[in-house]
Amino acid sequence: YSKLARLCEEILKKDENNQKALTYLMYAYCDFGQYHLVLRTADKILRLNPKNSHPYNCKAMVHLVRGEYKNALLLADEGLKIAESHDLKKTRIEALISLERFDEAYEFFKSQNISEYNFTNAIIRCGKYSQIPKYGSDLSEKELLGYLFERCRYLERKGTHSEILEV
Repeated sequence: YSKLARLCEEILKKDENNQKALTYLMYAYCDFGQYHLVLRTADKILRLNPKNSHPYNCKAMVHLVRGEYKNALLLADEGLKIAESHDLKKTRIEALISLERFDEAYEFFKSQNISEYNFTNAIIRCGKYSQIPKYGSDLSEKELLGYLFERCRYLERKGTHSEILEV
């Protein structure tokens, strides 16, 4: 993403409103964890093209990371009015799970056709481990243990050792 960000910045020096370069730069900022730049870039993209759904998803993801789940849900819903993207659907599900609106999240998940995505993994990513017995039927025991192990590795890299004990 570093090289991509540099290329986008070069393009933007010549054309500050290049939406493709702004969009790729926004995703790079997201990957770098520079959330203030994600939000600023997303707002610029939306000023240039209010019908672009990508900035809504990036902004919603920033709000999820910050624990601002209601804002994340609102942004995901706004983006879904523009485009039926899998990323926005996933973000909406994770915002609902984070808000502990599990049944609503599960019903939405079942009503969508999101390839390569399962509800149990979403529960794990949101740290709502107590809900696995109720909603975790879409995985084998081996798959579940694999996802839980990956979550522990992620939390260890992040330095969130207290949450590892919950897992």
